[in-house]
Amino acid sequence: MLTIRRSAIALSLAALLASSFAVSASADNSSEGYLPPSVEGLNPHPGQLDDGQGNGAGQGGSNGAGQGNQGEGGQNEHDGSGSGNGNPKGGATTSGYYGAATISYHSGAPVMSNGINLYAIFYGDWNGAATSALANNSTGTATTSAPAYQSHAGNADLITTFLSSIGGTSHFKINSSYYSQASSTAAKTFIQNNVKSIAATTTFSVAGTKKTSLSDSDIKTVVTNAISGNTSFQVNGKPDPNGLYFVFTSAGISESSGFLSRYCGWHSAATINTVSTKYSFVGDPSKSIASCAGQTANSPHSSANNNLVAGDAMVSVIVHELEETATDPMLNAWYDTSGYENGDKCAWTFGTASTGTNGLNATAYSYNYSTVAGSTTHNWLLQQNWQIATSPQSCVISQ
Repeated sequence: MLTIRRSAIALSLAALLASSFAVSASADNSSEGYLPPSVEGLNPHPGQLDDGQGNGAGQGGSNGAGQGNQGEGGQNEHDGSGSGNGNPKGGATTSGYYGAATISYHSGAPVMSNGINLYAIFYGDWNGAATSALANNSTGTATTSAPAYQSHAGNADLITTFLSSIGGTSHFKINSSYYSQASSTAAKTFIQNNVKSIAATTTFSVAGTKKTSLSDSDIKTVVTNAISGNTSFQVNGKPDPNGLYFVFTSAGISESSGFLSRYCGWHSAATINTVSTKYSFVGDPSKSIASCAGQTANSPHSSANNNLVAGDAMVSVIVHELEETATDPMLNAWYDTSGYENGDKCAWTFGTASTGTNGLNATAYSYNYSTVAGSTTHNWLLQQNWQIATSPQSCVISQ
C-alpha cells in the first residue's frame, strides 16, 4: 500500500506495537496503502490471510487506525497511518529506503508467477475536456463549466497507456527475482516479466446506486460487478486467477477509510465466485494533489491547456500496487521484518531524474523512466522498487 508522504517519525518497535490494535474480522480488507509507511508511523503489513476468513491482528501506526484483520473473502493493506504528522511532502529516510535492510520470503506463500493480466475499472466521471486546471472538478461540487466528480479524459488515456506498456520493461524486471517456494528444499518459481493490459470498463454505480463516497467493501462490490457484467473481465466465466483488477476513481470521489489522508492506494485479495481475486484501489488525487503526487505543478504528460498532473501521479501509485501484488498477492509472501512490502520500502524515492518543460507553465517537470506504447515513447516519474538480485538489496528504477 502506498501511504501519504510525511516527515519522519522516530518510533521504537515497542511504541509501535503498543499503539496498534486489531479490527474485527467483519471488514473486507485490503493490503497497505501507498505512503512510505515508516514515515508516517505505521506497520504496513497486516495479519495474514486465512482463506479469506480469520482474525489476524493488524498493527496500525502510532497516530492512525490499525486495519490488519482478515475479512470475509479478503484482507486490506491500509493498516494504519499517521494523521497530522508533519509535512506530507516529507522525504525518504537517510538510508534511502524504509524498514529493514533486506526483504524476506515466507515459505509456502504464493506470488503471481504466471504473468499478470490487468483490468481497469474507471469509476465516476472520466469524460472531462482538456483544461489548464488541475481537474475539471476536483472538489465534487457541480459548476457551470464541469459536472461534479469529473476527471480529465486524458488522465484515463494516460493510465491505459501505462498499463499497456509496463510489461517486459527493465523496471518490472526487478520483480523477476522474487519467487514462491513450497518448502525450503523445493524448486523456486519466479515471477515472469509478463504484464498485459486486457480490458477496461467504466461505471458510476455500486450495486445500482451512484455513490461519491466509497468504502472498502464498495470497492470490492465494484470489482465483483465489473467481473460479472463483462465477459472480457472473465476467464471461463469466472474472475481471472492471474488478473489484477484496478478500480480508478475520478476527481472528488472519496474512499472513506482514508484516501488522501491515510493512503494513496492499496491492494487486496478476496474470494469471488470461488476464485482468489486480486484487486487494487487508486484514486485521482486532484482534491489534495500534494498528498499523493511526486510533483504537483507540472508533469511529463501535461501540455499547454491540458493539465495531467493527476494522471501522472496515479501512475506511480499504480506501479507501486502492481509490484506489491505481484510479489505479495495474499499479504503473506514477501515483506521485511518491519512489515514492508517491496513497494513500501522504496515509496516516494525516485533516484536520479531528468527534467523537461512542456508549455503547461514555467515549472519544469521531472521524469526517471520511459516506456514505449505503439511507436510512442512516454516519460514517467515512477517510484523505485526494491531489488533482491544483488547484495546489498536496494531501491532501483530498473534491472
